[in-house]
Amino acid sequence: MGIISKVFTLLKSVVSDVDHHIEDTQGIRLLEQHIREARSELERTADSRVGIVAKVRLGENKLEELKERQQKLEENALQLMAKQEEGALLNDVAAEIARLETQILQQQQILDSFRQVQISIEDAATTAQTRIEQFEQQLQLVKATDATQRVQQAVSSSSRSITGSVSSAADTLQRIKSHQEEKQAEFTAREELRKAASGEALEERLKNAGIGEQASSAESVLARLRQKQQ
Repeated sequence: MGIISKVFTLLKSVVSDVDHHIEDTQGIRLLEQHIREARSELERTADSRVGIVAKVRLGENKLEELKERQQKLEENALQLMAKQEEGALLNDVAAEIARLETQILQQQQILDSFRQVQISIEDAATTAQTRIEQFEQQLQLVKATDATQRVQQAVSSSSRSITGSVSSAADTLQRIKSHQEEKQAEFTAREELRKAASGEALEERLKNAGIGEQASSAESVLARLRQKQQ
């Protein structure tokens, strides 16, 4: 049951690691998708900025034209007044100046509105650009960390595998040595039993005691040769 429990615990750990890896991978993909969507929105905002800038410039040009016309008509009115011509012509010029002043006021209000929108869009675009860049930096950091942790996980798994393999190899080697020692002891015991049964063991004991037929040696050969010389 102990082994089964350990295997079950190991499997739970592996499954948990896989689940976390899948969750992290999905999180990275989701963050990438959000960044792409934010980039798309920023591009559409850029198009809007172009349109607003164009309207502001057109409004500024139109306002400048109205002011120039107003200034010219005022000069004309002064010239008429200088000539003491205060008839219908002067009244018409004055009416046109009044109409231009109304248009200038309205155009100024429209231009101010466009300028305010332009400022708001540019501020929002700048803030969005900064945030997107921050998210992109964080995304790169997350990816780098994820890649590093994958390598660490692979190294850790390999280390555990190598440790287990070395341990298994050591156990196997020890078993082989034990078997060999048992076989050698068995061979030795059989040889001893064989010698005892054939009498060889007794003869060896007598030889060791100096009794019985001795093995030839250099000293015995020299002794025999000397006896022949006498």
